[in-house]
Amino acid sequence: MARETMTRTAMWLLLRPMMMMTTLMLWVIVTMSYLVMSLIRIQVKRVMKLERVADGSRNSLRFLDSLTVDEINDPARQWHCPACQVGPGAIDWYRGLQPLTTHAKTKGSKRVMLHRELAELLDEELRRKGTTVIPAGEAFGKWKGLKDEEKDHEIVWPPRVVIMNTRLEQDENERWIGMGNQELLDYFSSYAAVRARHSYGPRGHRGMSILIFEASARGYLEAEHLHKHFTEQGTDRDGWDHRRVLFHSGGKRQLYGYMAVKEDLDIFNQHSQGKSKLKFEMRSYQEMVVNQIRQMSEDNQQLNWFKNRVAKEQRHAKALEESLGIVSEKLRKTTEENCIVRHRTKMQHEENKEEYKSESRACG
Repeated sequence: MARETMTRTAMWLLLRPMMMMTTLMLWVIVTMSYLVMSLIRIQVKRVMKLERVADGSRNSLRFLDSLTVDEINDPARQWHCPACQVGPGAIDWYRGLQPLTTHAKTKGSKRVMLHRELAELLDEELRRKGTTVIPAGEAFGKWKGLKDEEKDHEIVWPPRVVIMNTRLEQDENERWIGMGNQELLDYFSSYAAVRARHSYGPRGHRGMSILIFEASARGYLEAEHLHKHFTEQGTDRDGWDHRRVLFHSGGKRQLYGYMAVKEDLDIFNQHSQGKSKLKFEMRSYQEMVVNQIRQMSEDNQQLNWFKNRVAKEQRHAKALEESLGIVSEKLRKTTEENCIVRHRTKMQHEENKEEYKSESRACG
């Protein structure tokens, strides 16, 4: 009996590790199976979601069939991203199909696969329509900023500023009198106007005056500076048209001013005939102002280059002058030393000659 008990105990001791190992292996297998199934479910959900978004994208892009090629490529048309539904970026608008395609091809944080699928669908739909967006290699890494060329427009030339409310009072003949030419120039002397003119009608001074500036980019900038001054204090064209106050506190007349346009000069010349009519031209802003400013900038750069070159040459000449002075001084000292050496040599020669003569007489 005791031997049987010992045998059973020994078998139990031998089988126990094997049973524990088997249990552990079963637990590992069950755990791995659970993990595999979880991964499969996640992948299935992602695929189903991708298919739903793809179907949604196809539905969203199905209306492309009703658009012409020009309408599809219209940069003003706005688009939503179907792949961003119920997520960050869902409310973003993309102006033109190219930005939407770029977004789909470059999205790199969330829903990457969905966006790539959308990009493929866009390319497929566009190919089917016989068109395409700008190739990715030509669009990625570029930004839209200011226009390359300034929009050109016509300006009055020479530049002028209209000054309004310049008449003062009526004389005994009930004709209006107002500012004189020099008075107007003196009043705005800090703006470098070159001439002043006033508009007259059947009843005298019409209260409308013109400051004429130099026919150059500098003159235009001076006129624009005066125009901005009026704008800043609310006495510009808009103030004259909508918030006109003729008299300032204290009884002084309030002047208004703004850059002249063709219509202003037509009104100014309304009662003028022949030589009294104020002459002007309509010229290109790009040609008369922008190009001149660029040319002045280039001239200034060239002038600065010549100034630097002259300064460099002057420094070089000064260095040469200093070097020449040093060399001249050394030459002078060397010449003096040579003279001293020659003098000493001559004296030594004379002494040797006298000694030779003395020795010759002694021997004779």
